[in-house]
Amino acid sequence: MNIVAFSINPLFPDRVMGGAPKHLQNIAIYLGELGHRVRVYCTSVSDSSATFNWHENVSIHLILRFSNRFPTL
Repeated sequence: MNIVAFSINPLFPDRVMGGAPKHLQNIAIYLGELGHRVRVYCTSVSDSSATFNWHENVSIHLILRFSNRFPTL
């Protein structure tokens, strides 16, 4: 199954900032381990739009443009 999720919080390949992103990561990886393809679209922190994976079936796309980003780095 193809699953799409959205996050207004920025997501990172090597760290989790906050409770909601941690739950999203756990659920997305669990679904990926079950064989589902999960795509998560989230806010980018910088001008980077690089895609990364949390799991071979879970890809994170930094494409959403929200003002008032958190955290501001």
